[in-house]
Amino acid sequence: MAEALNRTEREFLLNCGICGGRLTDSRILDCLHSFCKECLVIKQEQATKKDVVICELCGTHTCLSNDSIDSLTTNIFVMNIGRVEEITNSNCSFYCTFCEDQGDWEEASSRCLTCGDWLCLACARRHCGTTVTKRHKVVTLDDVRVDPQHRPELRKLYESKCISHDEKLRKFCSKCETPVCSECEHSDHKKHTFIPLEDVVEEVQDNLSNALEMYEVIEECDIEPDMQMAKRFQEVTNKEKTLLQIVHSARERLIQEIQQQATAAELAISQPFEAVKMLLSESMELEKKRSESTQKSRLFCEKLQQEGLKGESVHFRDLLQRVKKGDRKRAQLEFPPEINVNVNELSFPNFFSVSVSEPVSPVEIPRVMSPV
Repeated sequence: MAEALNRTEREFLLNCGICGGRLTDSRILDCLHSFCKECLVIKQEQATKKDVVICELCGTHTCLSNDSIDSLTTNIFVMNIGRVEEITNSNCSFYCTFCEDQGDWEEASSRCLTCGDWLCLACARRHCGTTVTKRHKVVTLDDVRVDPQHRPELRKLYESKCISHDEKLRKFCSKCETPVCSECEHSDHKKHTFIPLEDVVEEVQDNLSNALEMYEVIEECDIEPDMQMAKRFQEVTNKEKTLLQIVHSARERLIQEIQQQATAAELAISQPFEAVKMLLSESMELEKKRSESTQKSRLFCEKLQQEGLKGESVHFRDLLQRVKKGDRKRAQLEFPPEINVNVNELSFPNFFSVSVSEPVSPVEIPRVMSPV
């Protein structure tokens, strides 16, 4: 059963990484991150290189055919998930399909899960009583929103169909590398070689498994750098605190004439530490952002593998092959030379002596380079 998305999954899958709003005309890049087409168009107009688009989240380069955003794969899976979420998780109003065709705007109170029509009270009664449609499954909008068992039926309403003949896709044309319906098989694709759609879906599922495994490994590798930087941040904070406590204790035992020198000593200690702490904070934020981008890619693979319809899965065949071949290894962290701060090297008056029970070792400050 297709489960409802939680808040984090909705944000990762259905929100644009550029504008932050709900995805519209979603296009997916080689890194499996999706953005609004219009956002990508605006971004590309400002870019120097027109034949490639750079992911806003992870920096992956995706080549464009004819320098056009239109060449990017449309993320029909996320778009269809968004349609179901709009129905089940909002208070949006929908209008009766039959009344709308006649120029009226009667609010729908139910939906046919067989043909997909929205129905007002009157049209729902006629729909259930007509010979052709009396066996259709009609449910109220309230039931659709509260009963999770209707989610798979709603998803099937958005199953991809043949653009030319509005029929169910049944086979995959090897020559044209596109799914086709029965009508296409005997007309536009006559004498072409066909593969059962299930075989292509199985190939996509295998590629999804490989991609999932790859992103899971990346996520596991991300844990160690996150813990390492958190540990380093705490070490820097503790050593800063120790040095400041030494200065404060000495200041309390001195007369007012050396207040200026004590303040200078505080600044001499605090400034390098604050700069490093700021750098580490920025690096942690970068790591978090990159980790989230990996989670988004993995979540897309997971949801497409679990819930993707045949027509949707086939749509990502070429994209997933590129993901499989691509190099998603994490760049190694680089650290600069040590920064040593020693309280005994600070400039104090001769009568300002600091007694420390334990020797203060130099403070080693790492800097993490931004991941590529």
